[in-house]
Amino acid sequence: MRKSIRFVLLAVAALLIVSTAKVQPAQAAVKAGFSDDFENNAQARWTCEVSASNTGCLVFNSAFPHSGQYVGQIWARGATSNWAGIGRTVTLIPPAGTTTATSCQAKIWVRNISNHSTGGFTTGKGQLEIINPSTWTYITTLPFTFTATNTSWNFIYTSFFTPGGGSIYLRVVTSPTGVAGDESAFSVDDMIVSCTFS
Repeated sequence: MRKSIRFVLLAVAALLIVSTAKVQPAQAAVKAGFSDDFENNAQARWTCEVSASNTGCLVFNSAFPHSGQYVGQIWARGATSNWAGIGRTVTLIPPAGTTTATSCQAKIWVRNISNHSTGGFTTGKGQLEIINPSTWTYITTLPFTFTATNTSWNFIYTSFFTPGGGSIYLRVVTSPTGVAGDESAFSVDDMIVSCTFS
């Protein structure tokens, strides 16, 4: 009889251990965002890149920002090869309890200010680029085109991507207009990179 009771007690104890193991929660994915509104000394965070003397880039106090006071601006004059870009490194800091960014999306506001050599706005083409800073290779890109009549602020965003490391390099670049003398130019503001971590 005592032997049977002992077996029953052992079976109950084993069941309790199994039941306890089953109720352990799975690690939930955590979302986090990283933003830059071009305020507070943005010149120290953003890098200007130009291909020729008739291209340019700057951060300045604008009369037409998307928010705040400051924007980035890029421009390039030339039909086929000239370009200008503005970019910065975004460090993907894992929230507490996580280690790796598994999926991200980059977003930014862009305003077309491309212009004809004879005056007036023209169609502007550019590209939002996400670059692996370790290998300097593209992770993903988003080409964009805005017509001469679209000079409002436009919200653009990449597809979801796997960053493949602890940081990315985000850059907006102009594309050639295809018309000699015309200038491809954009203002940029309010960048956001949102990621899921695990």
